[in-house]
Amino acid sequence: MNTRYQYQAAARQRGIAAIEFALILPYMVGLLAFLLLYGRAFFHYGAAQQAARDAARYMASVPPIALSSTPRANSEVAVAKAIAAMELADLNPGPSAPTVAIRCNNNLDCDGGGPPANVVALVHMYLFDDIFQELTLQVTGYDGLSLTAGVTMRYVGI
Repeated sequence: MNTRYQYQAAARQRGIAAIEFALILPYMVGLLAFLLLYGRAFFHYGAAQQAARDAARYMASVPPIALSSTPRANSEVAVAKAIAAMELADLNPGPSAPTVAIRCNNNLDCDGGGPPANVVALVHMYLFDDIFQELTLQVTGYDGLSLTAGVTMRYVGI
C-alpha cells in the first residue's frame, strides 16, 4: 500500500510539472524572440558600423587631385559606396538593401570642390524579423527596425 501511494504522488508531481511548463512556455518563447531580435540587431549594427568606417577611411585617404573635379569625386564616392556594399552583401536585414551615403564637410555631397575638412559615411537599413514576426511586430513595426550607423573622419589626403 505504501508503494501505491508513492506512485500516485509521483504521477501527480509529473502532472504539476507539465502544467507549470505549459504556463511558463509562452513567456519563454517571447523572451527568446526578443533576445534573438536584439542579438541580430546588434550584429547588423556592428557590421554596418564597420562598413561605414571602411568607406569613410577610403574617402578620407583619397588624393586631393581626385576630389578636384565633379566626375572624379563622383567616381571616388562610388568606390566608397561599393566598399560598404560589398561588406554588407552577406547580411539579410529584409526586403530592401542597406543604403550608403557619403558626405564631405558634414552636410554637403562630395561635388569636386576640393579636399574636404572631414568625411562622413552613413549606412542605413531596416531590420525585419522573419522568425517571430508576430511577437516582435510592436518593436520592429511594419517598416522594420531602423538601424543607422555613421562614421566621421578628418580628411588626411595622400
